[in-house]
Amino acid sequence: MKTKQRALLALLAAAVLLGAALWAVIRSNAKAEQAAQQLKLTAEDALRLGVIERIIPETDLGKSEFYEKLKQALLEELSALSQLPPEILLDARYRRFRRIGAETQTGGVL
Repeated sequence: MKTKQRALLALLAAAVLLGAALWAVIRSNAKAEQAAQQLKLTAEDALRLGVIERIIPETDLGKSEFYEKLKQALLEELSALSQLPPEILLDARYRRFRRIGAETQTGGVL
């Protein structure tokens, strides 16, 4: 992996950790929903920005139905990804992470 790619992945990892830390601080706060919207930490934001592929509703969280849906979604993704050669997966991942935030630099989403 090139130095530039490592730096980009390290920066992305740091951003994810910062978001997780901020979320841990605000989740018990009464204004957590407002903070999540302003920080673009909602599932809808992550989907729109290409950080995640899909949203699995948490309406049945804690029930066996939820975990069955989660299991099925993971199996579907793993099945599709396992059909691709590693080089294609790596290239797709690299291109995907390069797109994240690109719209903000050109006056778009954020």
